[in-house]
Amino acid sequence: MRKAGSKYLLRSIKKNWVSFFAVSFIAATSIAVFLGLNYASTAILDETDA
Repeated sequence: MRKAGSKYLLRSIKKNWVSFFAVSFIAATSIAVFLGLNYASTAILDETDA
């Protein structure tokens, strides 16, 4: 990425920090729920096989 592009990116994030934070929070929550369900199902299947 060029220097001008990174400056523009940082400026736009600074202007719209609430929207950026909301999207980041929703994405992080979605990833956490997906990983939690995935590992929980793996653990349940391992317990039933034992």
